[in-house]
Amino acid sequence: MYGTIHYEKVPYSYIANLLSSIKVSLKNIKFDIEHIQEFISDECGGKLKEWDVNIYAGDGKEAYPLTTKTSIFPMMRTLHLKGNHIAFTNKAVLGSPSDGKLGLSLNQLKAAEKGYEDDHEGKRPEKQFPGSTWFRYVDDRRPCLMLYFVMPVEVDPAKVDKNDPKALETIKDRLVAYKNELGEEPMVAFGIGFPKNDNQLYTSKTYKVNKVYYKQLLDDAGEEDDDL
Repeated sequence: MYGTIHYEKVPYSYIANLLSSIKVSLKNIKFDIEHIQEFISDECGGKLKEWDVNIYAGDGKEAYPLTTKTSIFPMMRTLHLKGNHIAFTNKAVLGSPSDGKLGLSLNQLKAAEKGYEDDHEGKRPEKQFPGSTWFRYVDDRRPCLMLYFVMPVEVDPAKVDKNDPKALETIKDRLVAYKNELGEEPMVAFGIGFPKNDNQLYTSKTYKVNKVYYKQLLDDAGEEDDDL
C-alpha cells in the first residue's frame, strides 16, 4: 500500500497517545497541545470518542515505510527561513482544502456542499470549497486526524532575498544542517478537524498570555523570539 490511507473508528486512546508525545514550539502560540487534549478529553464521551485518521500520500518517488506492510510516498516541499524559523511555504500550508473530504459518503459530500450554499445565499465558492465545509456541514461525521509525511528538498534560489548577497549561503547552511538532523526520516505534520456543533456541545475557552510571561516561558525553554 503506497497511496493515501484512510482509517475509520479509531479509538480516542490512540489519538491521545499520539498527541501526548508531540512537542510544539512555544513560538507557535496558536497551537497548544495541552489545551487541545483538555478540550478533547472533556468531550470524549460524545462525538469525539471515535476518530478517522487520514495519511496523505505526496509526490515523492521513494516510499517511506510506516509498518512492515504499509508504506507511503511522502510530500516533497522546499524549505525556507522565515525570520529564525524554518517553514515550508510563505502560507505554511501543506494540505489541500479538500483533504477533509476523504472518507465521506456521496450523501455526506452533497450535504456539506448544500450546507455551505445555504449559508452563502445559494452561492458556491469560485474555486473550491474551504476545508471547514467538510466538518461544519456534516451531521454524522467523526473527528479526523490528518497526517502528512514531508521530505525537504533544496531551497529555491529564486525565492531568496537578492538584496542580501549572503542570504542564499546562510539559508543553505541552515537547511543542510536541519536535513542532516533528520537523516532519512521525513518530517511529520498534522491537522485536526472537528465535527459540527449545533447543540452547543462544546464550550468555548479563551487563553491569554501576556508578553512578559510568554518571554519567560521561551527563556526557560531555551528558545528565542526576535518579535517580542
